[in-house]
Amino acid sequence: MKSIYFLFCAATVMMIASCGTNEPVAAVAAAPVFSLDSAKAAIEASNAVFMESFAKGDSAGVAGCYTKDAKAMPAGMPAIQGKDGMTGFVGATMRMGLKNFKLATTEVWGSTDLVAEEGTFALNDDKGNAVDKGKYIVLWKQEDGKWKMFRDIWTSDMPPPPSK
Repeated sequence: MKSIYFLFCAATVMMIASCGTNEPVAAVAAAPVFSLDSAKAAIEASNAVFMESFAKGDSAGVAGCYTKDAKAMPAGMPAIQGKDGMTGFVGATMRMGLKNFKLATTEVWGSTDLVAEEGTFALNDDKGNAVDKGKYIVLWKQEDGKWKMFRDIWTSDMPPPPSK
């Protein structure tokens, strides 16, 4: 009886062992590795393009820093959506004589899907006069392999104009 049991176990082990193949196992595609430092560097570079484009009066260049489905949410007006909306809004701002837009990032955090940037801004007219200053939060997401602004909201530190 022991010999039958031994033969049965040996046959089972051989059958299991023969089921393996020598073909390589397909490599599992590695998920891209997220680096907050790389995201910060990309945000810094995009902000530089934003500020340079604004100074040149290039509203399309500024809008290129946003995703196709971006939304800006300024105080006191409806949200602006998409690149066409951004181009129009920025163009109107530039036609008002606003020329110098300075951004300063204070903090960045997030993960693979979404990164948040917190910072301050200063806006001057074409004569160098201070027009506005305040703080902002931007949510960034990747589009076509680049970090772009997805949601943009800011508030002024300036007091509201006197009521009439």
